[in-house]
Amino acid sequence: MTREGQQRAYDAVQALIKQHELREGFSEDVGAEVKKWLRDPGFGESDLVDMRSLPFVTIDDARTRDLDQAVEVSTDHSGAYRVRYALADA
Repeated sequence: MTREGQQRAYDAVQALIKQHELREGFSEDVGAEVKKWLRDPGFGESDLVDMRSLPFVTIDDARTRDLDQAVEVSTDHSGAYRVRYALADA
């Protein structure tokens, strides 16, 4: 993506945040969960969830040779958005 394309994408996201009066930043609950994951990320745990059936799309640019970043966006029953970000770890 070109610098101009990146700026247009950023501006579009900022416009959506303003239009829908979305909160920027994260709640204390999210902060607590991040701290928990930093202490014990749980790699290799038996309770990991297989999300291969979700419609992730790659977000690497066109020149990338290793497609290792993906995103999935959905809404829950209340209409709230959930964004899942996946990063492949070699």
